[in-house]
Amino acid sequence: MLNEGICVATLKFAVISLVLTVSVFVQAADMDRICDVKPGTCDYYRCGERTHQCGSDGYYQKFGHPYCTKFLTKTIKEVSPQGQKWMKAVGLCLQKKLAYYTKDTDPCWFIEEIAIRTHAECYVEAGGCELDVRDLVPVVNTFWTEFADSRMIWQGIDYVLSCAQRY
Repeated sequence: MLNEGICVATLKFAVISLVLTVSVFVQAADMDRICDVKPGTCDYYRCGERTHQCGSDGYYQKFGHPYCTKFLTKTIKEVSPQGQKWMKAVGLCLQKKLAYYTKDTDPCWFIEEIAIRTHAECYVEAGGCELDVRDLVPVVNTFWTEFADSRMIWQGIDYVLSCAQRY
């Protein structure tokens, strides 16, 4: 009888421990996704800034949100329907990759590196190699001044080389 009581108590303890462990992991997973990615919006960058507080020189305020807004309000009007579809897909891809590869505790410099390094990948994945050059001109014109940053130059080269490998 005593052994049965010990077994029941051990089993209850094991079940409670399992439930608590799963609960902690679920909460941790939810915490990693404080900022949701929503197609056709730039809200992710504002949420990212609130979470990381990188400031006016950080990626979210200096690059992410301003360029996302320019692309969705100005540049998108200067491209074909295929270019518009591509721009929306690129914007979604960039936000999803940033959300996937970064955590809420990552330093601001790391967030910026990940964000920049995913540009060429998203351009290609969204179908940028098949785009008409007339759709690329307004896109490049929108962030032309950023090419002073060698990382952006390398992203441009990576994009061109990735497309060249496809043909």
